[in-house]
Amino acid sequence: MKALLQRVSQASVSVAEAQIANIGPGLLVLVGFEPDDNPARVAQLTQRCMAYRVFADDRGRILTEMSILRHAEDDFTLITAAPAQWHDFELLRDALPKGGAISLTDQTGQV
Repeated sequence: MKALLQRVSQASVSVAEAQIANIGPGLLVLVGFEPDDNPARVAQLTQRCMAYRVFADDRGRILTEMSILRHAEDDFTLITAAPAQWHDFELLRDALPKGGAISLTDQTGQV
């Protein structure tokens, strides 16, 4: 099984010339299945796709992309590419709400 994530301004799915789903700006996932795929592999790929995030600016340009792992209700790990580490940390830090309700810690050196 393979999945291709494509950023789109809009997309739709039609069956027998009838539109059954559509989205505005976002990610379209095109999936290719193989005969030996099973529910466990489908679930694993689904989780990987759901964990992927793209952060765009107000003009729709991608600023960064990362995977997000949710450990608990209020505990997350964000994984980003090493060359973008400082840029991504600053982007996230600057987007945090004021008042300290959410904290951000760079644990790159601890890995």
